Amino acid sequence: MSNLITLQKNYILSVIDSVQTAHNLKFLVIDSFVLNIFESIFPTNNTNELLKHVTSCDLIDDIKRTGEHPIEVIYLLKPTKYNIKIMNSDFEQFPTKYKKCHLRFLPGLNMELKNFLDSQIRLPYFISSMEEVKLSLLPKQSFVFQSLDMPDSFQVFYNKNCLAFVEEYIETVVNSLINVCIITGEYPIIRNYQPSEKEVKNCQSVCISQLVAKLLQERLDDYARTNYNYPNPKNNRQRSIMLITDRTLDFMAPLVHDFTYQSIAYNELTSKKLNKDKDTYDYEVENEQGIMETKTGCFKEMYDNIWQELRYLHIIDAKDNINQKIKKLIEDNSLLVDRQNVKNASDLLSVVAHLKMFDEERRQLILHKVLIEECMKNIGERKLAENVAEPEQVMLSKGRDSDGNNVSKGFTLNYLLDEVLSVEQVSIMDKVRCIAMYGLYRGGLIEEDYVKLLNFINVDFNHPFFEQFMRFYSNFEMLGCPIMKKSVKQKPFIEEGGKKLYHETILNNTEIYTTSRFVPACGVNISKSITNALLLPESEFNFIKGIPVELYELGEDRDLINNENEEHSVSSIIKSNNIRSQRIKTNWNIKKENGVNIERQRIFYYIIGGVTHAELKAAYDQSVWKNRDVFIGSDAIITPANFMENVLKLSASREELELVRDQKINDEIPVFFRNVTKQNHQVNQRRPFEDRQYNNEMATPSQYMRHEGKQANQNNGSNNTVSTHKSHDYSNFKEDDGVDDNSRNINGSTAENVEKKQKKPSKFRKLFK
Repeated sequence: MSNLITLQKNYILSVIDSVQTAHNLKFLVIDSFVLNIFESIFPTNNTNELLKHVTSCDLIDDIKRTGEHPIEVIYLLKPTKYNIKIMNSDFEQFPTKYKKCHLRFLPGLNMELKNFLDSQIRLPYFISSMEEVKLSLLPKQSFVFQSLDMPDSFQVFYNKNCLAFVEEYIETVVNSLINVCIITGEYPIIRNYQPSEKEVKNCQSVCISQLVAKLLQERLDDYARTNYNYPNPKNNRQRSIMLITDRTLDFMAPLVHDFTYQSIAYNELTSKKLNKDKDTYDYEVENEQGIMETKTGCFKEMYDNIWQELRYLHIIDAKDNINQKIKKLIEDNSLLVDRQNVKNASDLLSVVAHLKMFDEERRQLILHKVLIEECMKNIGERKLAENVAEPEQVMLSKGRDSDGNNVSKGFTLNYLLDEVLSVEQVSIMDKVRCIAMYGLYRGGLIEEDYVKLLNFINVDFNHPFFEQFMRFYSNFEMLGCPIMKKSVKQKPFIEEGGKKLYHETILNNTEIYTTSRFVPACGVNISKSITNALLLPESEFNFIKGIPVELYELGEDRDLINNENEEHSVSSIIKSNNIRSQRIKTNWNIKKENGVNIERQRIFYYIIGGVTHAELKAAYDQSVWKNRDVFIGSDAIITPANFMENVLKLSASREELELVRDQKINDEIPVFFRNVTKQNHQVNQRRPFEDRQYNNEMATPSQYMRHEGKQANQNNGSNNTVSTHKSHDYSNFKEDDGVDDNSRNINGSTAENVEKKQKKPSKFRKLFK
């Protein structure tokens, strides 16, 4: 399977290698934004791979950063005034820190920043080349990617008070999707989720996937016209497919309790020992001397092979697997082990801790043994498997049990009360999640019913979180899914013409755990796209350019075109991932699986508004079972707690949200760089040879300046004042509005121009009005 981490790494290295310098010597300077990308693709304990391509790699605002005047530098940066000021200070020194510079900006260089760059006293004279690098995604796993620089994305897309940032965030999503298309060399068939008219009437924000898909198609077409080597001419794969959806497609996935190892660790554990942002876990373990010490483990593929192997297993299978690995290590080194000390599974940790050598393998085994035991303890204390799982799975399967029997008549509110809501060990948050799922299962409940259910779990009007829980349920209406009905006579939202539920559950299959029958909508949609893209109706998943000819030419399933409403058994789509049964017997894909697949088809699936760990597992399963390269991405990886908090905030004002985009950014550079600039601007402090060098450098325009001069002459007398570069199209840049940067937010907007924008809505805001 193709690895996004490797593909992104190769893309960055190709950008570096494309810069030709004398003797191939060059420095690389990055900012903290790019450093975040580097940390996900280059191991911190092995920098040799990067240093094979550059002399050194430094942070731009590192006071210890040094250069060599005869050597050129590559600036790989996010375009900001802060970075431009520091770059200018590098060439204020005598001699300059570098001979020349090659600017490689990430997407986002607007006309204001371009003019600010040109206004610098020294920097333009030393720019040898400038290009845009399509670097806009962060590879989280080998098949998972996240769009960069999108804080508070859920509120921006779905909160009517944050529409001022929608256009910018759509651009960011599109840039990340272009990034993944470029590094894979794919020119995919683009489809988007098309909600029903009733959903659009309730919430026009559900059209967001259509806006992203259309803009992506335009940008990809433009990129293909200007880059002769895109798409990859040597690509012999079946044409890829990209499905763009949003969070409103599946509300069950962020609410259900998923029992895979990764989901339990990230969704259910609340311990501060697990840092979910940095993917690290602090644990205590006995060392070789018998002393307890704290260790930190990192859950990244490049550091932990065991995590990569176990993360998508059911927690029971993960537990058995790690115990087998520990026993095997002990058996293979029996001469180093005192077997008399091993009386139970817990003693295995002590034995492994005292094994000399095997440091890395031993560390990983102990890490996962400790974490899995904490997960199992958490499940047991909260009665998740014993009480919560079965009612959830019945609701997800529309009233059917694991054997496929219709138990909807027996599955009454009393059943939910007895099994979940009356159990003391089940936490309040788990009960609130179950009530929300029950509301979705029933197609909505009246407000009085929610009040009674909350009162039953001892959350009455005087409870500090009663108002928040009620707002959480009512805010689903802002997502086009009103689970709080205004009256008993109001029809359920899932009736004809309303919202369609795309998730499925596996029935009559003894090879899977009854707690893990749920298949998220993304798993079903990916499977159908692989089997035959026409199984997803065009009325629900729109083709941006119409149905491609190659889909008609498949021939085997052409009759499906005229049978969009035909129901297909989920058992023919999804198969168990239990380690005891790895063989796949799906009927749809038998015709080609026995052949030799030299290059596998690629499927891209993007969820606007956040992707869950259960959906990551569903995409991984389809990749393994169907022999395809499946890549899934989003603007954020969310947990149930994140989702509930986001829905709760949908009714909040912009001031209450305190969005990152509204925070004032400080673009003042460190004092050290300011002092260098100030000293060298004073002519009387320069020595004679420095003054001559300064005049000579300022008298010779750089290649960049000559190019800009030609562009200015070409544009002279025309209304188009936008300059362009050979390798980057600046035609979409906005005019500089003349606003002082100190009063500007991080996104370039001020309170004054936000009011102006609201008075004159763009095409995006008209849609969401």
